[in-house]
Amino acid sequence: MYKSQISLSLIFFCLIALLRFEVYGQRYDTLYQNRIKEFTTDTRFFAESIGTIIDHPTIPSPLDHFGTIIGAPGVMHRTTEIYGYYKVLAETSPNLIVKQTATSEEGRPTTIIIFPDTF
Repeated sequence: MYKSQISLSLIFFCLIALLRFEVYGQRYDTLYQNRIKEFTTDTRFFAESIGTIIDHPTIPSPLDHFGTIIGAPGVMHRTTEIYGYYKVLAETSPNLIVKQTATSEEGRPTTIIIFPDTF
């Protein structure tokens, strides 16, 4: 549960950082917003920034990438899947860099997500 909450928070942060530009005249991803609202049990957990995710033509949303929202009931995304999504975001946007910094004792990659100071 804790890891999925962290993953959800990171993905929202990534999307907001990637789409941090003027949104005048652009379409919002209302399907994603409605799915988040549907599964959010308390309005205190529905940040205003979630409602302003842009339906970007080249940067996939979590819904586009995974086929569901992150944190949907009964769905558990593994870290390898989430890191895969981060890599796709890094390939489609100059506002995100994904780097493997090390390998854990279990052989798992230690990955960092970098938001360059280019805004």
